[in-house]
Amino acid sequence: MISGYTITETITERSKTIILRGQRDADGQPVIIKRLKPENPDLQEIQRLQNEYEMTKTLDISGVVRSYTLERDGNSFA
Repeated sequence: MISGYTITETITERSKTIILRGQRDADGQPVIIKRLKPENPDLQEIQRLQNEYEMTKTLDISGVVRSYTLERDGNSFA
């Protein structure tokens, strides 16, 4: 599904996103991946995910998930 990652579980699905559990193939790091669900998301959905990534990538708060990367996944993003 997402290049460079092995997905082990679907945590939840919503109308526009899917949350997955897995690991990064390069180093085995456990990850939680939020992916836009439609194969061809509209610009508003892409911008929403990009904004969420930008707001969370520098957070260092205990108990708050930190974003490490925003990656292209075919015609979508994760």
